[in-house]
Amino acid sequence: MIVPSESSDGNRLWLWLLLLVAVIALGLGVWAWQAYDPFVMSRPAVKSATELVDTARKRPLTAEEFDRALALVEHHEPIAQLSVIAVLQLEGERDPTRRDAAVTALQRCQKSSNAGVCGAASTAAARLGGK
Repeated sequence: MIVPSESSDGNRLWLWLLLLVAVIALGLGVWAWQAYDPFVMSRPAVKSATELVDTARKRPLTAEEFDRALALVEHHEPIAQLSVIAVLQLEGERDPTRRDAAVTALQRCQKSSNAGVCGAASTAAARLGGK
């Protein structure tokens, strides 16, 4: 019969502490990756939104580009949403015929986004004359 010694209890304690530290380090690593994702700018939605921002600065958007902006404003990527909110506000100010569609999309975005995006969409809709 093997009698456990104090050293095996000490080893077990160190093992549990090591396991706890590993779990905490893994959790911090996952959080940091989500918060500071280095590949976020290479995502298709973000690339498309950036292209729309660049295009809207230079000239009015075509109907196809405007429709793409309306679709991207409800995308799940906050960076893409914020970029497209600026585009919709610019296009709504530039072309009054697009104002109602832009305000409607911004109001829908307010209901389905995080707090930062919702605030930006609300501000843009208010500037365009929405409720």
